[in-house]
Parts: sequence; structure tokens; C-alpha cells
Amino acid sequence: MRTSHPCRSLCLGLALLGLVSVTVYADSPLVAGDHIPLTLDTPQNYKGASGDEPEVEWSYRLHHPGATYIALHFVDFDLGPGDYLVVSDDAGTQIYTMSGRGKMDAGTFWARHIKGETALLDLVKVGHEGGRGFIIDEYVAGFLDLSKPGEDRAICGTDDKQNAKCYEDSHPTEYNRGRAVCRLLSNGSGFCTGWLVSAQNHVMTNQHCIGSASQALNTDFDFMGEAPTCGTPCSGCSGTIFSGSTLVQLSYNLDYCLVQISSGNPAAQFGYLEIDNRVAIPGEEMYIIGHPGGRAKEFSIYSTHPNDGGIAKVYSITQPACQGSGYNDVGYYADTEGGSSGSPVLARSSHKVIALHHCANCPNRGVPINLVYAEVAQFLTPGPAGIVALDKQFYGCSDSVGIELRDGDLLGAGTHAVGVTTSAGDAETVVLTETGSGTGIFQGSIGTMAGSIVAGDGWLQVAHGQTITVSYVDADNGQGQQVTVTDTATADCVPPQILSVQTTDVQPRSATVTITANEPVRGVVHYGLSCGALIWTAQGTGYSVNATVNLSGLQDDTTYFYTVEAFDEAGNTTVDPTCRSFTTPEVPDFFTELFTGANDL
Repeated sequence: MRTSHPCRSLCLGLALLGLVSVTVYADSPLVAGDHIPLTLDTPQNYKGASGDEPEVEWSYRLHHPGATYIALHFVDFDLGPGDYLVVSDDAGTQIYTMSGRGKMDAGTFWARHIKGETALLDLVKVGHEGGRGFIIDEYVAGFLDLSKPGEDRAICGTDDKQNAKCYEDSHPTEYNRGRAVCRLLSNGSGFCTGWLVSAQNHVMTNQHCIGSASQALNTDFDFMGEAPTCGTPCSGCSGTIFSGSTLVQLSYNLDYCLVQISSGNPAAQFGYLEIDNRVAIPGEEMYIIGHPGGRAKEFSIYSTHPNDGGIAKVYSITQPACQGSGYNDVGYYADTEGGSSGSPVLARSSHKVIALHHCANCPNRGVPINLVYAEVAQFLTPGPAGIVALDKQFYGCSDSVGIELRDGDLLGAGTHAVGVTTSAGDAETVVLTETGSGTGIFQGSIGTMAGSIVAGDGWLQVAHGQTITVSYVDADNGQGQQVTVTDTATADCVPPQILSVQTTDVQPRSATVTITANEPVRGVVHYGLSCGALIWTAQGTGYSVNATVNLSGLQDDTTYFYTVEAFDEAGNTTVDPTCRSFTTPEVPDFFTELFTGANDL
């Protein structure tokens, strides 16, 4: 029998006397399987092999018509020395073995699932001592429904999600980042999404997806489960499955769970995603990679929601937290679905993770990744391939250039030097300091200034338009090669030019100010009831040559006065002191009746 969580809906509304109180909850894992009781056991205390050749002691074929996968629950798994259980599908394309006390030596566990409607079991004895055997007390028959439409609360307008294969050629960087994203199957029936976050095979997901050490043990991690073509729906698409993990740390309040896969080395095959340890920027372009509906991997890159205008963007960084308190979620209209919980939200600018998706209600929401990083950074030591990065893409002529270096070969070094140069010829050395004992992460900074070049003075002399480059020599990139690793940014020392200012879409309670500039800017509006009392301030989101600032909470039939300023991505600011004005229209009072005489109704 199919089961569903009684609180699938994220928002419960209580209407009372015209007021609505809304409580928001994080998603539950997508339940996509029937738990079916079964009593199936091998001969208990079976005897050892009679000769030197392997012998099949026991076999069973479990078939469930129409199932998209089979997951088996073992109790008291205990095989003799040298003996092993072979689990496979009918075609022999999926096959794995277990010995001893089974998965992670646990004895009782959910085994790695087999995709399809049939699982074959063969107990092979090799040793002469024999063993106790095992019991299977239940199994799950998966029933992923490819025809089920996305949930209304998570699909923000038109469903713009597409199969991973749709982006393999057109968006190769995004597609390759998706290699580190995996489908989670917990306790045989709960689907979520996770992603590799370190070279040591750490996986990040939500606490409401993996909430205990037992659940970490009983979770499968399915990588590269992708549909074969852009337009093909797929639930059981072949991938590479790693089964079982160790719980490292979790937080209910921030709704994250960090585990470490217990066997194999998926990070060596699929890489890992870096965390962009910063606050997301409203208006910046982003994308989500996950397994909505438990299906093959899908991307949310495009968004036809009116707030996005074609490309998925960060809508807000002040959404109510779905789970926990004391912080705000990142909001976006990129489409998600049940099963997307735990998906990485990546910035298009850096292709690094800026939020951990955990609930839906349009805007969908993610936990700010900088809050999560502060709690898990100690566990995420870098791999041998070094990475050096600047903290911005543009710097002013009186700015601070932040630098971060990650290299697992430098664990415990304490400090490491990098070179910083400009295209005009300045060359400086910056000594970075390790962020903690044995983290392999080094940080530091150097200031910029205008003026003539003085190489080696500890300052970076820059002029507008110059390229800033940071570099260091990675002695071993993990493949025995010495390589030079770099990152670049641009010096922007010229304030933007404000070309025009317009007031548009003036409503009784709101208005929009559009600032047109010669380069992408973010707008700021100072407004009030007179030019001498501009007591309120509103700021736009993102950067655009036509930057908009929305004013809300206005009074109808009221004249407002305002001035504007604009700042570019390097922080250069231009102030337009011109005081402009607009008047909000009056709201007609349709419910007023003037009584002029007796019985005038």
C-alpha cells in the first residue's frame, strides 16, 4: 500500500476574522515505495563447504511486477568466514556481494537497492565453518510515478525543470557540476537529494532527509542516474550506487546533515561541489541540481516566473525559515518538487553552492550555506588538487582583495605564499594563514590603491580596467603533476554614470523607480514627504543597467519626494542629488454612503 506523509503541504493557513496565520515546515522525504512484510530466511546455522570449490547453499528470486526498484531489509545477517551473498538483477547488470555481518558490519540493515522488478539472491559458501545465515523480514517495491505532475506549491508557474542531458552541450560547466549530485534512498522508500562536498566523500543533505546514524547507515547514494536523452522521463536509469554512510554532524535548526560514504571513493569519480562561503545576493543568477520526484537528475536553470524573466535568480534573502529559527532562508522561484530536498543551490557567477534547498512554497527556499559552513568547515578538508580564488570579480582602487587557497597537500602548513600581479606590472607576495589546525584552507588579503607601481611594497597599485591575477604553484594536483593555479578579477575605479531616472508603475500603495546607468548597478532610493525629510530608504536587488527599486507600504493620494544613488559591483557609488517626486493615486472608497435624510438606505 502506498503511504504518504500527512503533512506534505508546506504551509498551513488558519483564517480567523480575516487574518491569516501561516506556519511553514520543511519538506519530508518523498515516499515512493510500498513496505511489504516478508518472512524469508536461509537455513540457520548452515554447514560449511564440503570441498574446495564454492557451493551455492541457498537461492531465491524475488519478483514484484511493475516495481521500479527492490530494496531488501536484512535481520541478523551473519555469514561464515569466506562465505558471501550475491544480490543481482535478472540481466546480471547490477550485482554486489555482502559477507560477514553485512553492510558496514551492522547485522541488521537495508541493503543496496536493485533497480527493476526482480532481485536474485545466492548464498555462496566457501569456508568450511558454516555460519548462522540471515533473515529478510520485509522489502520495498518502488513505484516512482513518472507521469505525476510537479507539486503546485513547488512549481512556480510553468515547470521549467529539465533532464540533465538537456544541458550537457549547451551548459557544460553546469552539467559537470551535476556529476557530484546524487539521489538518496533512505530505509528503502524515502527519496531526497545530496551532493559531495569534499574530496573525502562527505555528502551534504537535509536533516529531514537523514536524521540519525541509523538512517545514514541505511541510505543509498546513487550518482549519475540520468535520463539517456533530454526528453526521456526515467526513474530507474542506471547510475553508480554507494550504499551506507557514517553520520558526521547534523542540525535540526539549520536542517542540514553531513555524512561520509563508508566505502568506495565517489569523489575521485565525480568530484565535489565547493561552498561559496558568503551571503547570497538578491537578483544574482542561480541554478538547482536535484532529483525531483525521485526521478533522474534534473536542472532548474531557466525560470519563466515573472520575477525572474527567463533565468532563475535569487529572489530574497529574508524569507521565513522553514525549519528552526534565528535566521532567514534564501528564496527563489526556480522550480523544485518532492525529492529535491537537499539539492545544492549554486551561483552562476562562481558555480559554487550558496544555499541548501529544503522547502517549497513559491518562493522555494534554502538554508544560507554560510551558516551551514560555519558549523561543518572543520570536517571538510580539501583534496590534493589545489584551488585559489579571489573573493570578488571587481575591485575598486581603494579596496581589499580577499584570497582563499585550498590544498589538501598543505594540511598543517600554517601559512602559504601566493603571488598577486596586475596587468600593468605590479607584483606582490601575500602570505596566507591557515584557518585552523590542519584545515588545508588558507586566507589573506591585500589592499589596492591608485598610483605609480612600487613592486614588493605590500600594496597593489591598480588603475581602471587592469586585470588582477592571483597564482600559486600546486606541487601535486592529485595526479602527480605540478601545475600553476590562478584566478582573475578586474579593477574598476570609475563610478557609474546615471543616465536617467524614471518613476513607473505608481500604485496607491507602491511605486517603482528605475535607474538607467552605463554599467550594471544596484540602485538606492531615499524618500520621504519632503525633499528635506527623506527619512526612508529602499534598495534594489542584483545588478543591471536598468536597476529597479520597489517602494512599498506607501499611502494613497500622497506626494513623495526622493533622490537616488547607484553603486557598481566594485562598490563605486554615484549620487544624484536631484529631488524628484510622484503622487500615489487615491483609493476609491466604494463602501461609503452619505446619509442625507431619514430612512435613506
